[in-house]
This record gives sequence, C-alpha cells and structure tokens, in this order.
Amino acid sequence: MKLSKWISLIKLKMRTGFRRSLEQATLGVMPDYGFSGEGMRIGSISTGKTAEKHGFKDGDVVVKIGDQPITDLITYMSAMQNFHVGDQINMIILRDESQIDTTIEFI
Repeated sequence: MKLSKWISLIKLKMRTGFRRSLEQATLGVMPDYGFSGEGMRIGSISTGKTAEKHGFKDGDVVVKIGDQPITDLITYMSAMQNFHVGDQINMIILRDESQIDTTIEFI
C-alpha cells in the first residue's frame, strides 16, 4: 500500500475514534503512599475521572484488576499499563471490610 493511502487510513481512524482507544487508561486516583497493607489504597479521587464515575471512594483498596492480583503500588501500575480508554474490566476493591466486585469502563 502506498504511503498516501496509509496516511488517509490513519486520518480516517483518528476521526472515527480510533485515536481515543489508544489512550492509556487511568482510574483518576492518587494512591495512599503511606499504605503498607495488601493492595493499593486510594488516597484521593480526581473529579470527572473513571473512579469517580464508578463510585469509588477515598480509602477503597484495589486488590484485583482484570485477572491480575494487586499486592502493592507496583503491581497496580503494572496492571494499568495493559488497559486503554474504552476498555471494560472487572475489578475487586475492599471497602470497610467488604469486598466489592465491579465492572468498570475507563473514560
């Protein structure tokens, strides 16, 4: 395929939302860096981001994203690299000693 056709195809995909699907996913949270337990505890939530949209709260502890257990901030960051805006995934969080299984879509 000629370069000009590739460029036209890329421009078309960008206009139809293809570009958005390549954006790295984010929950829109600030981790609680002082947390030393199992998982990643949310310290604060950004307005208008994925975590707020899905009802996450300060103090929730993320223990599973997709198929990957979250044991600490490093495993959380590693897991998040696998997802893009628009992806739907299952998550498990702990809130006040209760386990919440939820499905989210990254925005």
